[in-house]
Amino acid sequence: ELYDLGLRFPEFPDYDPNKKPYKQQRDIIKKFMNAVINDEQGKHRLSDSNAKFLGLSDQELREIVFARHPVFRLAVKTDTGLHLQFLDSEIAEKVILELMPQGIQALPVHDSFLVRQDFLPQLTAAMLKAFDEVMGAKTKLKPE
Repeated sequence: ELYDLGLRFPEFPDYDPNKKPYKQQRDIIKKFMNAVINDEQGKHRLSDSNAKFLGLSDQELREIVFARHPVFRLAVKTDTGLHLQFLDSEIAEKVILELMPQGIQALPVHDSFLVRQDFLPQLTAAMLKAFDEVMGAKTKLKPE
């Protein structure tokens, strides 16, 4: 899990990413990491309320993110976020164009696709193929 930085609350020893406070923690970290990777000017800062909730300063959270995901340090103050969004759109386009000749309509929704349940195998194959073509790598999917 990209957004699990290993932060734990002592008062909640049983980690469950679907329950408060960990869901709230994940949401804060996700927003922070996405803001950092899309901040070409380097001006984004963790809000005071989020810093208080996490028990970390902006700089401390950055260092934890960079230690856990060193590639993020390379993305600071670059157009990496825009480039990744472009790659994502290329993958989505390839998926849609792969399915259209098969008579399958796929509705892109954020980072997912909606298709009829019986078309899930074709969607899965199209997504894996498109990812490999654009990224030059294999990936795993979480069908939902």
